[in-house]
Amino acid sequence: MLKSKPLIQAYSNIPVNLMLFDYRGYGLSSGQPTVAGIHKDAKAAFDFARNQTISSTEKLFIHGHSMGSFLSASTAYEQEISGYVMESPITEVTDWTRNLVPRLLRPFIRFDIDDALANESNLGKISQINTPLLLISGSSDEITPSSMAEKLEKNSASEEKTLVIIEGGNHNNLPTFQQYRNALISFYGLSD
Repeated sequence: MLKSKPLIQAYSNIPVNLMLFDYRGYGLSSGQPTVAGIHKDAKAAFDFARNQTISSTEKLFIHGHSMGSFLSASTAYEQEISGYVMESPITEVTDWTRNLVPRLLRPFIRFDIDDALANESNLGKISQINTPLLLISGSSDEITPSSMAEKLEKNSASEEKTLVIIEGGNHNNLPTFQQYRNALISFYGLSD
C-alpha cells in the first residue's frame, strides 16, 4: 500500500471514485502471479467497477502504472471505456528489459522471460485503440524512460491523446507533482 499512497493523495481532491487492486501475489492479495492470472484479475476489477456505475452517463477510466500499463491498454482494447491512462508505461517487454541493462553489459546479461510476458506489447494494442489516451512519464525515470511514452504516443491510434512528461519525475514519484494532478483533471474533463 505504501506505493499507492501518493496516487491516493493525488486523487484525493479530484471528484472521482477511485478503485485500486493488487495483482495476485502482491500487496495483501494471495495466489501466485501469472500473466493470465493478472489479466483475469484486471477483468474482474473492471467488471466490478462497471457494475458499480449508477447511470449510463457516468464515465469509466482505466489507469495503469508501469507493468499495469499492459492491463490499461488490454482493457481499453477489449472494453468500452471513456479513456485510459498509462503512467510510466512500457512499450514492449523486450524493449523494457533492454533499457534496464547498460549497453556495455548487454552481451553478458540475458533475461529469462516467460513467453506469455515476453509477448506483451502496448505498441501493438494502442495502434488499434481509438479511445482517449493520457500518457504520463517522468524525465528522470530510469526504469521506464520517457522515450517509451513518446513512442507509445506516436503509435497511438487515438485522435484524443495527450503526452505529459514531468520534469524531474521518476518512476514512482509522479503523483507528488501538481502537473500530474492537473493532467488528470484536464483528461477527466473536470475543473480544478
